[in-house]
Amino acid sequence: MELTMDHLNIIITKIQSRILESKSRNTILSIGTAVSLVILYSAYDKIAKPPKNLRHIRHVNFLSYLLRMVQKKPLGQISRELTVPLLDPKTGEMYLKRDRLGWTVNIANPEAAKTFFLKTDLYPKASFTHQSGTLFHDFLGDGNILFANSKTEWMKHRKLANPAFHRSMPVKLFAQLSHKVFKVIDEKIEQPILITDMMERFTLDAIGLAGFDFDFNSILDRNSEWVDNYAQIKYGLSQPVFFLFPWLEKNFLWLFPGRREQHKQMQKYHKMLEGIITKKRLTLKRQYQQNNGQGLDDDAEKDLLTLMLESELSGEGILTDEELKSDLNVFFLAGHDTTANALSFAIHALARDPALQQRARDEAIAVLGDAPEDVYPTLDDIKKFDFISQIMKENLRLHGPATGGLPRRVAEDTELGGHFLPKGTPVVVNIYDTHHNPHVWKDPERFDADRFAPGGEAEQHVRGGMAWIPFYSGQRMCIGMNFSINEQKVMLPNLLRKYEWWLPEDSIHKENVITGTVGILSPKDLKIVFKRRY
Repeated sequence: MELTMDHLNIIITKIQSRILESKSRNTILSIGTAVSLVILYSAYDKIAKPPKNLRHIRHVNFLSYLLRMVQKKPLGQISRELTVPLLDPKTGEMYLKRDRLGWTVNIANPEAAKTFFLKTDLYPKASFTHQSGTLFHDFLGDGNILFANSKTEWMKHRKLANPAFHRSMPVKLFAQLSHKVFKVIDEKIEQPILITDMMERFTLDAIGLAGFDFDFNSILDRNSEWVDNYAQIKYGLSQPVFFLFPWLEKNFLWLFPGRREQHKQMQKYHKMLEGIITKKRLTLKRQYQQNNGQGLDDDAEKDLLTLMLESELSGEGILTDEELKSDLNVFFLAGHDTTANALSFAIHALARDPALQQRARDEAIAVLGDAPEDVYPTLDDIKKFDFISQIMKENLRLHGPATGGLPRRVAEDTELGGHFLPKGTPVVVNIYDTHHNPHVWKDPERFDADRFAPGGEAEQHVRGGMAWIPFYSGQRMCIGMNFSINEQKVMLPNLLRKYEWWLPEDSIHKENVITGTVGILSPKDLKIVFKRRY
């Protein structure tokens, strides 16, 4: 059932009554809610209906979508109820949905996605500078590899970042951190462990050390100052109200004390990062002077910041401290939560299917041996995990943490997927709906690692387009893809060698994994029981 203006009137009346009946002295929040509702009410036609020049494209009922967002329904439920039904091949498998930039065209069609990814001049990145003052914008900043629009500006960042990611592959670091995780698991053998929290702490330490040589020490100390700091920032970035209505934060921040505290935590984090950049610049400059312009050895285990600064000293380009900080935050956001949740979803898939888990374990043992001791996989070892790679790919299809990329705007009037798109229209490839499109994938809600076997569905059923896009695609695809994949390829086989695991009897994830609503896709309260093999 679609929500209408009458439904909105009823909702507002009920909320007004509750505000009047409330005896709470905290009237600021009540006033803020009332202001928001009045603005929403008065702007109903503009907010809840697409512009006339886009009404030829099917659209998601905004109030139905908003209600589910406020109720924090799982993204999969929202997709099945509101967006997948709009994916008709006859109408291009595209739809309109209202997001941060207004009514945005969402693509879930592999052929249209390919056009979108490859024609960057026609579909340049949308500008987010007008959202300055929001937590999202202030975390990432403007001058970074993600938001850079002009080819010159983008290449300036890519010239330093791309070699750094190719040279840095700290497999040994990933293994060392996985062994720290085992110490924590061993303290709670055959007791439910909140695995999402554990994986977040693992990847937080990994991106801190591999990104800019900072030890959050979150694996062994979950009460670490910086764990709490980033947890507050991350929570703030996932709030649906501020995601949909960034103007609330920009214009009425004084109404939201919790949001103000998240901004303070952001400032604290930025000061820490600024100090690291300044210190490392001075240290490397001194080392280069002492070594006659030569850097240190063992690039693979160097952090990304060091490699980028060494490239600067070698004359390959230069970034300001602010640009470096902004790039590091992009790497941080892309490399922490995404990898943590990918690992959590993969562990859940293996917990639900003991046969799948054993098949994956057999491969891990075949490559790394079955000696009763923790091991350090090498880069050559992790290239041999063919079946585990299939599991990871299917996991990223079914529960890819990145559900959509950064929107772009149409540079000139054009046609895409059989629809006319006027200049300025926001467009995004909806990763989640593309991966769950029943016209692209057979039985898309079923986990089947053999889709990615040689000659499997992933090779045969891509329709000449881009159907598997967990890291987006084209020139602007995620620069940290291999970094994330290799991090997973170290953790999963090591876990498989040392433990067997399953879901607790009372798990809410027995049938389907229950996820969040917006931002990085994450399983809610996912607990796993581990049993040691040695």
